[in-house]
Amino acid sequence: MMENDLIKKVQALLKKFNLDGWLFYDFQNRNYIAQMILNINPKEHFTRRWFYFIPKDGEPIKLLSRVEPHKLEHLEGKKLLYSTWKEMIEKLKEILKNSKTIAMEYSRNCSIPYISIIDAGIYEIIKSLSVEIVSSADLIQTFFLILENEIKTHYQAGEIIRNVLFDVFNNLSSFKYEFEVCEFIYNRLIENNLTTDGDFPIFAIGENSSNPHYMPTKDKSKKIEKENPFLIDIWARLNQENSIYYDITWVGYYGVNVPDEYKKVFDIVKVARDLAVEYINDKLDKNMEVFGYEVDDVVRSYINQKGYGNYFIHRTGHSIGKFVHWFNVNIDNFETHDNRRIMNGCLFSIEPGIYINGKFGIRLEIDVYIKDNKAIITTIKQDDLIII
Repeated sequence: MMENDLIKKVQALLKKFNLDGWLFYDFQNRNYIAQMILNINPKEHFTRRWFYFIPKDGEPIKLLSRVEPHKLEHLEGKKLLYSTWKEMIEKLKEILKNSKTIAMEYSRNCSIPYISIIDAGIYEIIKSLSVEIVSSADLIQTFFLILENEIKTHYQAGEIIRNVLFDVFNNLSSFKYEFEVCEFIYNRLIENNLTTDGDFPIFAIGENSSNPHYMPTKDKSKKIEKENPFLIDIWARLNQENSIYYDITWVGYYGVNVPDEYKKVFDIVKVARDLAVEYINDKLDKNMEVFGYEVDDVVRSYINQKGYGNYFIHRTGHSIGKFVHWFNVNIDNFETHDNRRIMNGCLFSIEPGIYINGKFGIRLEIDVYIKDNKAIITTIKQDDLIII
C-alpha cells in the first residue's frame, strides 16, 4: 500500500470509529504490528523510541530521536525531533494537543494479548497528557483481512489436503506408529507444493487424542492398534507468497466396537460447531455486529449444558491468514476476551473440542470466511464419524 493511500485509509477509519488519531509507537522493534502496517523493515536497526501520529484530519507527524533523525523517511508527514526524555514528552504534548481519544496497540486488562504491545510507562505518559487511549484492535483488523483473490489459494490448498486426509483413512492399516502417519501427511503436503512453515501435522490415537496439541516424535510414538479412537489435525498453505492457510481437524475410530460415549461426544461437538456458524449468520442477517467472544459463549454454553464444559479446555477458534494463527479476531471468551468485531474478510476456525483425559478427545474443525455479511464454510465438514 502506498503511503498516501495508507493515510487516507487510516483517516477514514478514524472517522468511522470516532477517534482523533492513531499513535504508533515502538522501541527496538517490539511493535511488529506497526512494522507491518507502516511497511517498516523488521531488520532495520532502531535504538531509540519513535512515534508516528496519524490524525483524523491533516498531516501525520513523526517524532524521532536526534540520534536517528533519518528514520521513517518513507512515511509522509512533519518531522519533530527530541533529545531528552523531557523534550520527548513535551513534543508528544504538542502533537496530541487537539486530541481527546486516540488508538494505540493496547488492550484493556490485556484482554487481547496479541494487541497489547505498548508498555505501561508509555500508557502513563499519554494519559498524563489528558488523552484517552483505546485499543487499535479493530483498526488493525482492516489491514489483515483476507482478500477474495487471496482466499482462492486457501481453497486450492484445501483440495490437496482433502486428498491427503482420505489417503490416510484408506491406508491407516499400513502404518505401525503415530509418527509414521505424521511423516506421511507432511511429505505428501510438501510433494504437492504446500508448506506448513516447518510444522508437523497431528495424528493421535487412543488416549493421546485427549491432549489437544499432542505431537508424536520418532522416539515417542504410540503403536496404532485396533479398537482405538484417533484425531488428525492438518494445516498448510500453497508454497507461494501471500497464500492463505487451510486448517482442519477430523476424528475417527479404528475398529468396530465404537463406545457409546464416543458417539455421544462426537454428536455434541458437531452440534456445538454448527451452532457457531448459525449464530454468526443470524446476527449478520439482521445487520447486527457480532464479536469473537459472543460466538465462543454460544458454543461453550451448549457444551456446558450437555455436562462436558470442564472438558472443553481451549478457545472455540483462531484467526487464519498467511500464518495459521493470524492477526484478526479469534473466537474466544475463554483464554482471552476477544471483543473484536467479526467483519467481511475475516477467516477463522471453528473447532470446539471435548477431551476426556486418559480416554479420548474429539475436535471437529472447520474454517469460516466472512463475505458479503455471510459466514461461509470453506473447508470440508465432518458430519459423520469415520469408522475404519
